[in-house]
Amino acid sequence: MKYILLLSVLVVVLIVLFRRQNNKPVSLSANEVIELLESWHGDKIDWEARDYFESCKIENPDLEAVRLKCLAIDVIGSPYLFQPEKHNKLLS
Repeated sequence: MKYILLLSVLVVVLIVLFRRQNNKPVSLSANEVIELLESWHGDKIDWEARDYFESCKIENPDLEAVRLKCLAIDVIGSPYLFQPEKHNKLLS
């Protein structure tokens, strides 16, 4: 019984430490962000890199603002991807 309790406490501690570590902003340079966005635009992106970019906050506030704007582009209903006015004119 002691081993189960000890193992449970250890698992909880590891989860807390992992979550704390996982929430730290990443350090990306402007060139790294540019390269990633160019590969995204050219449809030659490494999907793991894209997932990392979308999931991790960036330390540099200016680059973080860029990341957030990119996230706004790639969602369903985004005005950047779909503009009903232009779409309807093309169908007419």
